[in-house]
Amino acid sequence: MTPEQIMEISKGDPVDIAAFITALLERIDSLENRVKELERQLNQNSQNSSKPPSSDGFRKPTNLRKAGGKKGAPKGHKGSTLQMVKLPDTIVTHPLLRCSHCNSSLEKVPREGHERRQVFDLPQPRFVVTEHRTEKNAVPIASRWCKQPFLPRFADLFSLDRDWLLGRCI
Repeated sequence: MTPEQIMEISKGDPVDIAAFITALLERIDSLENRVKELERQLNQNSQNSSKPPSSDGFRKPTNLRKAGGKKGAPKGHKGSTLQMVKLPDTIVTHPLLRCSHCNSSLEKVPREGHERRQVFDLPQPRFVVTEHRTEKNAVPIASRWCKQPFLPRFADLFSLDRDWLLGRCI
Protein backbone atom coordinates (compact mmCIF):
# COMPACT_ATOMS: atom_id res chain seq x y z
CA MET A 1 0.00 0.00 0.00
CA THR A 2 1.36 3.40 -0.95
CA PRO A 3 1.46 6.50 1.31
CA GLU A 4 -1.14 8.17 -0.94
CA GLN A 5 -3.58 5.26 -0.43
CA ILE A 6 -3.08 5.46 3.35
CA MET A 7 -3.81 9.25 3.27
CA GLU A 8 -6.97 8.65 1.21
CA ILE A 9 -8.24 6.04 3.71
CA SER A 10 -7.44 8.27 6.71
CA LYS A 11 -9.66 11.08 5.22
CA GLY A 12 -12.56 8.69 4.84
CA ASP A 13 -15.45 7.58 7.06
CA PRO A 14 -14.43 6.41 10.61
CA VAL A 15 -16.34 3.13 10.10
CA ASP A 16 -14.25 2.39 7.00
CA ILE A 17 -11.07 3.23 8.94
CA ALA A 18 -12.05 0.87 11.80
CA ALA A 19 -12.82 -1.93 9.31
CA PHE A 20 -9.45 -1.39 7.62
CA ILE A 21 -7.57 -1.46 10.95
CA THR A 22 -9.46 -4.61 12.00
CA ALA A 23 -8.51 -6.33 8.73
CA LEU A 24 -4.87 -5.32 9.27
CA LEU A 25 -4.90 -6.70 12.84
CA GLU A 26 -6.34 -10.03 11.64
CA ARG A 27 -3.66 -10.24 8.95
CA ILE A 28 -0.92 -9.50 11.53
CA ASP A 29 -2.31 -12.21 13.84
CA SER A 30 -2.35 -14.85 11.07
CA LEU A 31 1.21 -13.93 10.03
CA GLU A 32 2.44 -14.18 13.65
CA ASN A 33 0.89 -17.65 13.94
CA ARG A 34 2.58 -18.71 10.70
CA VAL A 35 5.97 -17.45 11.95
CA LYS A 36 5.54 -19.42 15.21
CA GLU A 37 4.74 -22.62 13.28
CA LEU A 38 7.71 -22.16 10.94
CA GLU A 39 10.06 -21.53 13.91
CA ARG A 40 8.75 -24.67 15.61
CA GLN A 41 9.47 -26.71 12.48
CA LEU A 42 12.90 -25.15 12.16
CA ASN A 43 13.79 -26.11 15.75
CA GLN A 44 12.93 -29.78 15.23
CA ASN A 45 15.76 -32.29 14.93
CA SER A 46 16.28 -36.02 15.44
CA GLN A 47 16.49 -35.52 19.23
CA ASN A 48 13.05 -33.96 19.73
CA SER A 49 11.02 -35.41 16.84
CA SER A 50 10.68 -38.51 14.71
CA LYS A 51 13.04 -37.11 12.08
CA PRO A 52 16.08 -39.25 11.18
CA PRO A 53 19.55 -38.04 12.26
CA SER A 54 20.53 -37.50 8.62
CA SER A 55 18.00 -34.65 8.42
CA ASP A 56 19.80 -32.68 11.14
CA GLY A 57 22.14 -31.10 8.60
CA PHE A 58 25.49 -29.68 9.66
CA ARG A 59 24.40 -28.32 13.03
CA LYS A 60 26.42 -29.69 15.90
CA PRO A 61 24.41 -31.10 18.82
CA THR A 62 24.38 -28.85 21.84
CA ASN A 63 26.36 -29.99 24.87
CA LEU A 64 24.11 -30.66 27.86
CA ARG A 65 27.02 -30.50 30.32
CA LYS A 66 27.30 -27.29 32.31
CA ALA A 67 30.27 -25.14 31.39
CA GLY A 68 33.20 -25.68 33.72
CA GLY A 69 31.64 -28.77 35.27
CA LYS A 70 34.04 -31.47 36.39
CA LYS A 71 33.79 -35.07 35.34
CA GLY A 72 33.71 -37.97 37.76
CA ALA A 73 32.21 -38.60 41.16
CA PRO A 74 30.64 -35.80 43.19
CA LYS A 75 32.62 -33.94 45.84
CA GLY A 76 32.80 -35.78 49.13
CA HIS A 77 32.35 -39.21 47.53
CA LYS A 78 34.65 -41.72 49.21
CA GLY A 79 36.35 -43.51 46.34
CA SER A 80 38.05 -46.86 46.42
CA THR A 81 40.78 -48.48 44.36
CA LEU A 82 42.22 -51.95 44.02
CA GLN A 83 45.28 -52.40 46.22
CA MET A 84 48.31 -54.39 45.12
CA VAL A 85 48.37 -57.97 46.33
CA LYS A 86 51.43 -59.49 48.02
CA LEU A 87 51.33 -62.77 46.08
CA PRO A 88 50.04 -62.30 42.53
CA ASP A 89 49.00 -65.36 40.53
CA THR A 90 51.55 -64.65 37.80
CA ILE A 91 54.67 -62.50 37.66
CA VAL A 92 55.97 -61.41 34.27
CA THR A 93 59.43 -59.82 34.25
CA HIS A 94 60.20 -57.47 31.38
CA PRO A 95 64.01 -57.50 31.11
CA LEU A 96 65.94 -54.31 30.40
CA LEU A 97 68.38 -55.40 27.70
CA ARG A 98 69.61 -52.05 26.33
CA CYS A 99 69.88 -48.43 27.47
CA SER A 100 67.20 -46.32 25.80
CA HIS A 101 69.61 -43.36 25.47
CA CYS A 102 72.94 -44.81 24.30
CA ASN A 103 71.82 -48.31 23.22
CA SER A 104 74.48 -49.96 25.46
CA SER A 105 73.93 -53.60 26.37
CA LEU A 106 72.69 -54.16 29.94
CA GLU A 107 72.37 -57.96 29.76
CA LYS A 108 75.36 -58.66 32.06
CA VAL A 109 74.82 -55.68 34.39
CA PRO A 110 73.33 -56.71 37.78
CA ARG A 111 69.80 -55.48 38.42
CA GLU A 112 69.34 -52.80 41.05
CA GLY A 113 65.59 -53.04 41.50
CA HIS A 114 62.29 -53.07 39.71
CA GLU A 115 58.98 -51.24 39.49
CA ARG A 116 55.70 -53.06 39.89
CA ARG A 117 52.34 -52.64 38.24
CA GLN A 118 49.52 -55.11 38.70
CA VAL A 119 46.73 -55.81 36.25
CA PHE A 120 43.51 -57.31 37.58
CA ASP A 121 41.86 -59.42 34.89
CA LEU A 122 38.60 -61.29 35.24
CA PRO A 123 39.09 -64.92 34.21
CA GLN A 124 37.12 -66.36 31.32
CA PRO A 125 34.06 -68.25 32.59
CA ARG A 126 34.36 -71.99 32.34
CA PHE A 127 32.40 -75.09 33.33
CA VAL A 128 33.27 -76.83 36.56
CA VAL A 129 32.48 -80.49 36.02
CA THR A 130 31.99 -82.74 39.03
CA GLU A 131 31.69 -86.46 38.48
CA HIS A 132 29.52 -88.27 40.99
CA ARG A 133 30.12 -91.98 41.46
CA THR A 134 27.99 -94.48 43.31
CA GLU A 135 29.45 -97.68 44.66
CA LYS A 136 28.40 -101.19 43.78
CA ASN A 137 29.40 -104.39 45.53
CA ALA A 138 28.79 -108.07 45.23
CA VAL A 139 26.53 -109.47 47.94
CA PRO A 140 28.11 -112.78 49.00
CA ILE A 141 24.94 -114.24 50.53
CA ALA A 142 22.62 -113.50 47.59
CA SER A 143 25.17 -113.92 44.80
CA ARG A 144 24.03 -110.62 43.33
CA TRP A 145 25.36 -107.11 42.80
CA CYS A 146 24.08 -104.23 44.90
CA LYS A 147 24.53 -100.58 43.95
CA GLN A 148 23.81 -97.20 45.58
CA PRO A 149 21.48 -95.10 43.40
CA PHE A 150 22.14 -91.43 42.68
CA LEU A 151 20.48 -88.73 44.80
CA PRO A 152 17.31 -87.04 43.49
CA ARG A 153 19.11 -83.78 42.64
CA PHE A 154 20.78 -85.62 39.76
CA ALA A 155 17.46 -86.91 38.43
CA ASP A 156 17.70 -84.75 35.32
CA LEU A 157 21.00 -86.37 34.37
CA PHE A 158 20.42 -89.94 35.48
CA SER A 159 17.44 -92.26 35.80
CA LEU A 160 16.14 -92.23 39.36
CA ASP A 161 15.18 -95.39 41.25
CA ARG A 162 12.08 -94.97 43.39
CA ASP A 163 13.79 -96.36 46.44
CA TRP A 164 16.91 -94.21 46.08
CA LEU A 165 17.73 -94.19 49.77
CA LEU A 166 18.33 -97.93 49.86
CA GLY A 167 20.91 -99.78 47.88
CA ARG A 168 19.34 -101.83 45.12
CA CYS A 169 20.33 -105.29 44.09
CA ILE A 170 20.60 -106.04 40.38
